[in-house]
Amino acid sequence: MRKILKIFSVDQDGNIHCLYADSLHAMGKVKDVVRASHVEPNPDGGWDVTLTDDPRNGEYKGAFIGNFPTRKEALEAEVDFINTNIFGGANHAR
Repeated sequence: MRKILKIFSVDQDGNIHCLYADSLHAMGKVKDVVRASHVEPNPDGGWDVTLTDDPRNGEYKGAFIGNFPTRKEALEAEVDFINTNIFGGANHAR
């Protein structure tokens, strides 16, 4: 089972931003879920990770993260990239 490190970002209006997980419902109402990235199979048999054009992705909007041999590796890379570069990086709301 894959563990997701939950990093939360709180904006100036008090909105909490994080990677979605079903376990969040235990904390209360979850709303305004927006896709941050796509993990899709490619013609070569691997899996591509690409961020969406959502403005919350900052300088990484539409960025191609990479091609991975397995879906599991792609999902792990997706989570690591978003946690490090979106929530923990320069785009992190402070």
